[in-house]
Amino acid sequence: MILFAMTLALASVIGGCEKKEEPAQNGNQAAQGAPAQGQRQEATPAQVEPAAAAPVQAKLPGGDVLPGEPINLGYIFWGAEIPLFWGLGGLQTHVGTIFAEYGLNFKLFPADDTAAQIAKYKSGETPFLRMTFPTINRYLAELCPTPNADLCPEKAFVLTLSAGDHLVCRDKITDIKQLKGATVSIQKAGPHESFLFDILRDVNLKMSDVTIVWANGISNDPKKDDPPNHLRDNAKVDCAFAVSPDMAALTGGLTSKGSGAEGSVKGAHVLVSTADRRKSIPDVYFVSHKFNTTNRDTVTKFAAAYTKSVEQVTALRHDYENKGSEEMRALLAFAMGVNDVWKGGCPSETDTFGLLLDASFVGIAGNVEWDDPANPTGHKYFSDLTNDLAAALGVTTVRVDVPSAKIDWAHSVFNGFASGNVKRTARFNAEAVQADIEKLNQTGAIGENTMLSFVAYFLENQVEFNEGQYGAQFDDVIKLAAKYTRAPIVIRGHTDTTLLVSMILKKGMATGLVKQAGTPGNFSYSIDGKPLDLANAKQVLALVHQPGIDDTRDDPDPSRRAASPSRVAEAATALSRDRANQVRQSLIAYAAKKGAKLDESQITVVGAGASDPFIVKPRSPDEAAKNRRVEFSIVRVSAEAATASDYEL
Repeated sequence: MILFAMTLALASVIGGCEKKEEPAQNGNQAAQGAPAQGQRQEATPAQVEPAAAAPVQAKLPGGDVLPGEPINLGYIFWGAEIPLFWGLGGLQTHVGTIFAEYGLNFKLFPADDTAAQIAKYKSGETPFLRMTFPTINRYLAELCPTPNADLCPEKAFVLTLSAGDHLVCRDKITDIKQLKGATVSIQKAGPHESFLFDILRDVNLKMSDVTIVWANGISNDPKKDDPPNHLRDNAKVDCAFAVSPDMAALTGGLTSKGSGAEGSVKGAHVLVSTADRRKSIPDVYFVSHKFNTTNRDTVTKFAAAYTKSVEQVTALRHDYENKGSEEMRALLAFAMGVNDVWKGGCPSETDTFGLLLDASFVGIAGNVEWDDPANPTGHKYFSDLTNDLAAALGVTTVRVDVPSAKIDWAHSVFNGFASGNVKRTARFNAEAVQADIEKLNQTGAIGENTMLSFVAYFLENQVEFNEGQYGAQFDDVIKLAAKYTRAPIVIRGHTDTTLLVSMILKKGMATGLVKQAGTPGNFSYSIDGKPLDLANAKQVLALVHQPGIDDTRDDPDPSRRAASPSRVAEAATALSRDRANQVRQSLIAYAAKKGAKLDESQITVVGAGASDPFIVKPRSPDEAAKNRRVEFSIVRVSAEAATASDYEL
């Protein structure tokens, strides 16, 4: 199976690494151990291949392989494995390495073929499973027929979160709600099954609400039986899941639309991405209940050794980015040549480093938060999702809670780790987010960058927005904010257009610029002999600044100034912004009252005023009421608007 990771650099150029196809299992492609993933990154000097780089010997620190019988441990094609190679000193624990320091003797085997990995696990060849969390759904009932059965897989620890899986759709689908009735291509038994399932749940849809075209591969299938090619070759396919390089080939980039040239699909765009919806595909190690019960010290030390390896590789990464690091180059060279899993998958040092950059490591603090019962997107959430997915796919009717190995992260073995002291900080640069949103609002492009939205209406002259009226919407915002951790929630205020449009038409007719024809209740309007479309807000509201219509803007008489359409439009914008701010404050207070964690930097406001009405010229109080609303939207913004951290929280 071909898996990719991306590095978004200058001008949205995306690089990736690929892996050979794994054989199909029982007629279907094996479920993947981890998805190809990617993360928007700022360009760094290390992302540009040196013109004449000095040769680096492909070896790691460490002496001879540790003596004794090693424990078999699966590894996959993903950036989280690079610290594993470093900590072991290769594909098995070597003397003088981090894992040797903890007394751990592991030997790695390729585990991208999940069915083959499960077979090794069942036969006792390995006590660990390496995969994305929800992938266990197909095997959970079999492995855990009763609580605490020997082979019950317990989550040992989370390594990373996906940031490079995408749902690409044709231009007619611009909101997740529009997936109802759509035809979606997805790899069978792959990591995108749970992604689709959870996205649909965001808008109260089910798997049965979409028509699924199952694909054998995730990318570059020899028979073109993969979602990206389904989208290219079958006009009936509305959307397809893609990993980063395929997404870029289809669309031109995370925020672009396909032109139809060079393998892209005209109008194709990213509807949802784990670059924004980060809490979607967690990457984990599972351990059997029996092994965890009898070897808890080993499991704990494994978590410690891996964490220490991550922190050392993170330090090397910073050196490599800032001044160059021969140790990092040696590590990357080693990874590039690892067996059939990695060999040829990352053909250059830059690609391999990009795979590491794409890994959002969770660290100790992230694992502690994961196990917190109050975490809305933690262990319990994904255990429930795994079971719900299995039921939706018809895999089993038996529900089995996925146990946690319950590693004691306060154990002295974790003392002194940097990732244990990571504090939750603001996820967004408020000024950058506000600038992005204001620009999108002014250019009319905010809809193109919105993944989903819903509205709450208010009464004329309403100034309070309490939980009694808006509790359901506030609950939805809190739930979605916990999933879309790299996308701001925009509260966009709108006002009624009745007064403004009436003023524009009356002043336009008074000056002779606008002509009226017809009878009451059936009037039509024109400008310079051309029809004025009252359903076209942009055309109608553009008249605000016409000299003949807005001639009283600077009149010395205050009452005449107040009749200026442009001043009325500005007042409407200010009022809508004030109302959006009031809603924001009510939302924050509601979340605090419920004890829900809500990052205030993720919630931003914008005043749309009268610029985007549902009905441009309302003809009744009911129609006017449809324009008085606040709109909650999940919007994609630039990478610079989100703060970066070595350890994801």
